[in-house]
Amino acid sequence: MPQSLLGLLALTLASIISFNQQRVTQRSYRATIRDEIELAATGTAQHVLEMIAARSYDEASSPEEVFNAGGVPFGAGAFTRGDNNEFGRYGPTGACDLMTPGHTPDCDDVDDMAGIRGAPVKAVLSDGRQLRFTADVDVAYVTDPGSQTPSSLPTLHKRVDVTLHSQHPAAPIQGILSVSRVVSYDPVKADMDMEVMCGPIGLEGSPCDDTVTFPSE
Repeated sequence: MPQSLLGLLALTLASIISFNQQRVTQRSYRATIRDEIELAATGTAQHVLEMIAARSYDEASSPEEVFNAGGVPFGAGAFTRGDNNEFGRYGPTGACDLMTPGHTPDCDDVDDMAGIRGAPVKAVLSDGRQLRFTADVDVAYVTDPGSQTPSSLPTLHKRVDVTLHSQHPAAPIQGILSVSRVVSYDPVKADMDMEVMCGPIGLEGSPCDDTVTFPSE
């Protein structure tokens, strides 16, 4: 009888130890998956930020507007006000493709993406698999590159906040990752973008000339 009890006790202890080892292994696996998701989200969010920063600073500094105005705007007076319907006009509908901006050419300046909610983005892994996320984007004028306080008036700086979410079971329930960047107006970039897309100011037949009527196909 004592030997049977000892055997039962040994079996019970072995089961407990095995269960604890499995639980530790499972926790370690979950932590590894969570770290991989966060790493993929970081790369994806940076990609989105770079894409947004590559757009024109404002509609007034977009290539077509610069070409037809005869020069780049100087100062913030010509920029779209934050309470104007043109600010974030594509954002709420999610009409901006955050992964392949060429698919939505009308979404061409930074604040067009203000207010985007649940836009699909993804990270492509080395083996071809994909981790899918959704992105929220907020854009607001700030007084200077180091400021966190939104400005009620147009300035030379726009703060872009990108928050990624994931439906993966190992991901956090709330926003998995939030990244921010301040994009500042660069008149040299605006002029270069205009010349690449439209040609030099005054060029006859330029695709940016709003006085030119092109025949329908």
